[in-house]
Amino acid sequence: MAQAPAPAWIHRWHTPAALHALDFPHPLLAAGDGSGRVSVSDVRTARPLAVWQAHEASILGVKLWGRDVVTHGRDNLLRVWALPIRDEQAGSSLPPRDVASLPRPTVRYEVEVNALNYCPFSLLPLSRADSAELRRAMGWQARAGQQVAKTPQQKLGEEPEALVAVPHTLEAAYIDVYHLPSCSRIATAIGAPDVQTKGSKDLSNRPGIAMSVHLFRRAKSKDGEAQPLSVLVGYEDGKVKLWELRALDVGGSSAKMAWTLAWEERVHTEAVMAVALSEDLSFAVSVSADQRVVRYDLGQVDGARTLMQRTNHEGRASVCIRADGKLIATGGWDGSIRLYAVEELRGLGKLSYHRESVQALAFARQSGPGAAADSLKDADSSDSEEDEDALGPLAHHSTRSISLAAGGKEGRVSLWDLQMLSI
Repeated sequence: MAQAPAPAWIHRWHTPAALHALDFPHPLLAAGDGSGRVSVSDVRTARPLAVWQAHEASILGVKLWGRDVVTHGRDNLLRVWALPIRDEQAGSSLPPRDVASLPRPTVRYEVEVNALNYCPFSLLPLSRADSAELRRAMGWQARAGQQVAKTPQQKLGEEPEALVAVPHTLEAAYIDVYHLPSCSRIATAIGAPDVQTKGSKDLSNRPGIAMSVHLFRRAKSKDGEAQPLSVLVGYEDGKVKLWELRALDVGGSSAKMAWTLAWEERVHTEAVMAVALSEDLSFAVSVSADQRVVRYDLGQVDGARTLMQRTNHEGRASVCIRADGKLIATGGWDGSIRLYAVEELRGLGKLSYHRESVQALAFARQSGPGAAADSLKDADSSDSEEDEDALGPLAHHSTRSISLAAGGKEGRVSLWDLQMLSI
């Protein structure tokens, strides 16, 4: 990088609370902070669309899902909110100082989950076909659950479905999976066999708590074979493990579905702080309290599946992968954002703005990993050259080139234009 750029824009609506979570389905940006507040902004206009108190404790995770936003707080709740965004609101000229007068999203439903550790949830949107297939394979039926508030855009029978992975209710080393909107728990304590045998007092094999989790399912193989539901977990003891839902041969005419350990790696010497998954689900990257950045080949069954880069900088709190799978960004405890080429984990330079730890990072995306597009397409329908020429503070940047958002401990979100990178 010949010359490090300055941020294209600084979002200050969360100051002084530390930023803990970001989601960036362009042109919308969702952010959650340490005081429990969440904001949704439009990067084309650098204006907030909603800013509200989503939880009574710190935000662990936030995700835009269609016209809803899912939030996970340390008050042990996962909430699904209906965004009060009309099509004509996109591009609003409401100044940031008037955020208190913005309409507040409404809770559609909520689930009580574990939030004792700092592991945010992972959301996997489901198509109708995926949902039906998983029900048959896993032998579960969604219970009636609680009343779900409908939005004007959602007609009867059109309620979106998703699976959510979070740490287990009682033991933070395990993972639970819930179905939305029924709020049914369909998988309990994934990874439990790794913990001490019942009745044993030997804790030597007890895993660390889960620090980062990703629930995903790869597309069918070239021969049409369905791929298993998978959970990738980074742990406090430095391990990264891949769990898969597979059929076990137990005799008889039917097979039993169970979560099995596909592989585990321990390249980090300190706690895994964050794991990012590539959009094509082919690889993942982890960062830690140590000096290492590690890439994992998710499709590698045998042989070397990891590539490690030992850097000169200790302590990273966040990591993300660009949608094209070529660029990695890591957020350091020193406030720096460092960029790496995916292929060789070659350092490309750093971005400097934040004075304290970069707690959250997000590259712009058009859809979630392995899922259908879930951005607010209506809000993006006016994306034209005329819009980009009328951006005010972002007038010197095409909003299509604003590709990276970073959240700092000091409460600011920086937006970055990285089009100068050749990679």
